[in-house]
Amino acid sequence: MDREQWFPTSLTFLGKFRFTLPRRAYCSSPVRSLRSSPSRGVGMNKVAWMRVPTSTYRFQFHKDFRFDDARALLDYLQQLGITDLYSSPIFQARPGSTHGYDVVDPTTINSEVGGRECFDALVGALRSRGMGLLLDIVPNHMAVSLDNPWWCDILENGRRSPYCDYFDIDWNPPSGIAENKVVLPILRTVYAEALERQKLSLLLDEKGFFVGYYGLRLPLELATTRQILAHGLETLEAKEAKAAISDVIDAVSEWWKIQPDMPETAAVAPGPPDDRPDGGAPLEDPEKSRQSREVARKLLWEVYSNNPDARAFIDRNFAAFNGRRGDPESFDLLDRLLNSQWYRLTFWRTALENINYRRFFNISDLISVRTEQADVVDSTHRLVFELLREGKVTGLRIDHIDGLRDPHEYLRRLQQAGKQAPPGDRSAADSDLYVVIEKILIGEEPLPQELATSGTTGYDYLNVLNGVFVDPDGLSKLETFYSDFTGLSQSFGDVEYEKKKLVIGRKFYSEFRSLEDQFNRIANQDRYGRDVSRRELERTLLEVIACLPVYRTYVRSFKMSERDREVLDRTFAEVKARNPGLSAAAQRFVKRVLTLDFAPGLTEREKKRWLAFVMRWQQFTGPIAAKGVEDTALYNYNCLLSLNEVGSDPGAGAVSVLEFHRYNENRLEKWPFTMNATSTHDTKRGEDTRARLNVLSDIPESWARRVGQWSRWNQRFKCAVEGKTLPDENQELMLYQTLLSSWPLSDKEVPEFKDRLTGFVEKAMREAQTYSNWRRPNEANENAVKEFVKGILTKSRSNHFLADFLEFQQEIAFFGAINGLSQVILKIVSPGVPDFFQGNEMWNLSMVDPDNRRPVDFQARIRQLERIKAAESAGRRLAAEFLANWQDGAIKLLVTARCLDHRTQNRELFEKGEYVGAECSGHRRDFLCAVVRRHAGKSVLAVVPRLVTNLVHRGQFPIGQEVWQDTVIMLPDGAPGRWRNVLTDETVTARQAGPNQVLDAAAVFQTLPVAVLAVV
Repeated sequence: MDREQWFPTSLTFLGKFRFTLPRRAYCSSPVRSLRSSPSRGVGMNKVAWMRVPTSTYRFQFHKDFRFDDARALLDYLQQLGITDLYSSPIFQARPGSTHGYDVVDPTTINSEVGGRECFDALVGALRSRGMGLLLDIVPNHMAVSLDNPWWCDILENGRRSPYCDYFDIDWNPPSGIAENKVVLPILRTVYAEALERQKLSLLLDEKGFFVGYYGLRLPLELATTRQILAHGLETLEAKEAKAAISDVIDAVSEWWKIQPDMPETAAVAPGPPDDRPDGGAPLEDPEKSRQSREVARKLLWEVYSNNPDARAFIDRNFAAFNGRRGDPESFDLLDRLLNSQWYRLTFWRTALENINYRRFFNISDLISVRTEQADVVDSTHRLVFELLREGKVTGLRIDHIDGLRDPHEYLRRLQQAGKQAPPGDRSAADSDLYVVIEKILIGEEPLPQELATSGTTGYDYLNVLNGVFVDPDGLSKLETFYSDFTGLSQSFGDVEYEKKKLVIGRKFYSEFRSLEDQFNRIANQDRYGRDVSRRELERTLLEVIACLPVYRTYVRSFKMSERDREVLDRTFAEVKARNPGLSAAAQRFVKRVLTLDFAPGLTEREKKRWLAFVMRWQQFTGPIAAKGVEDTALYNYNCLLSLNEVGSDPGAGAVSVLEFHRYNENRLEKWPFTMNATSTHDTKRGEDTRARLNVLSDIPESWARRVGQWSRWNQRFKCAVEGKTLPDENQELMLYQTLLSSWPLSDKEVPEFKDRLTGFVEKAMREAQTYSNWRRPNEANENAVKEFVKGILTKSRSNHFLADFLEFQQEIAFFGAINGLSQVILKIVSPGVPDFFQGNEMWNLSMVDPDNRRPVDFQARIRQLERIKAAESAGRRLAAEFLANWQDGAIKLLVTARCLDHRTQNRELFEKGEYVGAECSGHRRDFLCAVVRRHAGKSVLAVVPRLVTNLVHRGQFPIGQEVWQDTVIMLPDGAPGRWRNVLTDETVTARQAGPNQVLDAAAVFQTLPVAVLAVV
């Protein structure tokens, strides 16, 4: 018994929920408890241990891939070297959800993916293999759906609902358009048209009266149903029926008597608890109210079902309320009834101007949750805590952390569980929970070390790693060609700035107006702000958001961090540079508020109002960055698409090997357990598509010549639409890169690829918002580009492009595959937890979602992995065979499996080991990246090539003496002399070269163009 496993120990969360974290115990499992590094983030640096995955594998659960499907693959994952299953959200989502982020009930497990029974079976299978479960949870939002019982309760009971304060609703919006109502933008046309065309109809079932709309069931507040029951009741001659209906009305009135009076409210924007009016009117006895309501509903249904005269009367009222086409006045009754509800039905396109709840980004059917309230966290996380308590979930991934009002406090609450152990249980009291957060870091932005997390989900690593395979000189030439070919001279920073402002106006107008109103009330009460032009203040707010270089700041008290202050100083300097004519007074006042530079005499309440605004503003800037940059600018700036990724800065350029080493050294020091990602469910393209595109930076002249020739050949396929020719040169460049990067390696996949490409074109055009958009798709423009793609890919004697493209594509695919092998090795040996998105252990040539969620052929992977495991003693022969047939992806699987196996067998080496960037020497030194990890007498050396077109021609792998010549890898002092390549089982011996021990690159790359060497 030489290894450690995790067994549960109980503790209490927030005084309510008992919580289980693993306790160290000995058994034969390879999963062990780990002691944290003392240099980790402040929020995590006092823990004694926690369970840290050695590697993770992401599954996307949906109705066509269920828990049982995942359970059947656990042996494969374990053989691959995966220690932890990384699950997409598993709580009850909208029917048919393909991703799980549209949660309707966080207290139950999604029945479409198997429900609780199948989930427990999956957990049991994981436990039996010593594997963990990293669960993706969504604290920021839930679905605006009639499948969401909490949301339905709000629609029915409004501010009397016990869930009223769960969601971020402004019950008194500045526009006054929906005071004490929720704007419900679900109508397919304007309200009057929907009403008078009888698309809205009054109906009844055993749950009570409701309004139907295209299959939706809109609840009615119980008290307002008296309008239906009392209408014309005095004319009903059937006494028994009249008495029965009167009894129902009396029952409704009894329920109404126990409802609380609504509080008087002022139109105050959301703020801290002591600065925000109570959103609701809580019931003194919720259970009594529920029972009274059910009595009234049951009585109504019994009367309707059993009394024919009463039924006929109610049916006549249905007809009266539902109106008559062509007679607008006949709809007054239903109009009056709908206006009595807690919601206001609106045309979906008007949500931009009218919506009064905070959305997830600009998605109107996802509403933000107020996780700043402890009771809301308790309710929404009840099942999460239960699964943690039972040891069924061993770590958490937090979606969209920047959407939360106070991420620090939320993460502290999660980690607080580990500090409230039962008396005497100190092992649990000193433990911590493995948590990673979806935090998008821009450029060199650091992750705040005071956050109680182990790190991010890995977009920052992805972009740094990708940059290693970009030639800086070639990129500069590509930028020149891009400007010449497209006629566009803007930098990416300029595009980013413009698109942020674009999405504020097109997608977030209502939210910005609410923010502006909140700010104006601050200005009105301040001696320095009251006389500043409101138009200039609005413009300044807009410019500050557009110029903010990060997703958000993290102000949470009157004391601002130096980090946040420096970010805002840079922001205002950029605002001034871009807007020399902007009011200096407006800039000064806005900066004073955002930096909490309080004027003398400001009351405590006024200071809280400033802080409330800043915290609200911080929740707004992240969505603007996401939609303005990720989902708009990255579809407009098409210089080199491999650099267009979540969290990337395409204008930042390449990453040198030295910069890569320094980045990893910093990660090891500060965030040793953060995630290393290369593909996720949200990346703009698959990892191997980026690997292909990076090759273009090696051969910029060849690329420019090809594109110029292709464009001339393909001019005849372009279409004139309303005075413009589509696609334009910018789109054309994007299309050629997309074809190169995702073209299948098998001819039999080409027909399906062409269909997938059509979907990509549509999405890319709508995201770019240049010739089409999601709100008002321009089908003529979209069809023009689709026809262009169809034309250039149709084989014919006159189509010179297709043959030339296919020849060039084969060259790019070959070199891209070498890049792909290099990046997977660096991902595994770098500090952090290597993460694998489903199917990416073999080539991943997917485009943006939903293309990256296609079914994975796991059976093919299982067959190949069985061959790899069966040929452990014939490592070199099998590696050579797989390399020769690199197109089938088995070589990537072999490299992944053998690297992960070595990492799993040497956990402490990779999790605690020193990181050393090994220097290289010789004529080809610039085309190598070498990494040494060493700890407690163990060492591993990873060596991979980069910028490989400088080394070999297409079809020739960078292997052997002819390629590498005098190039050597210099070993650190004290390094051993004999090494074994874990990928091929070959032995390599160091030699002395002056004062240094070196390994000849030609000896390292005997069989494969990549190497992972362990000490013999």
